[in-house]
Amino acid sequence: MNDGQTQLHLFLPGIETLCVEPPSPATIDAMRIPWLLLAVQLFALPAHAEWVERVTDGIMGTRVVVELWADSAADGNEMIEMVLAEMRRIDAAMSTYKATAKYPISIAALRSSLSSFPLSCSTC
Repeated sequence: MNDGQTQLHLFLPGIETLCVEPPSPATIDAMRIPWLLLAVQLFALPAHAEWVERVTDGIMGTRVVVELWADSAADGNEMIEMVLAEMRRIDAAMSTYKATAKYPISIAALRSSLSSFPLSCSTC
């Protein structure tokens, strides 16, 4: 079967003549792809990043653990500091026990220790 392509004729002693058609260009390209992918994987530079972690106690009365993946430890620590600053800001604004909060229980407790609360019969 010859469609205008060259055939290879192999003459081996003791064996009949073997006619082999060379692979098509599409077949050759398909065979190259796995080798190219392997070469890319072997010569690719590894990603340079690292895990950065910090554990802080006492924000909102609980332990805060921040763990992230960063290009460098300095970048990671800077991002962690931003997270902890936001946590402290929320804690200062929303805590019901801190004097800096909008509605602190601590001020109500201080007022109650300085004077008595009148109670109505509906609360008795």
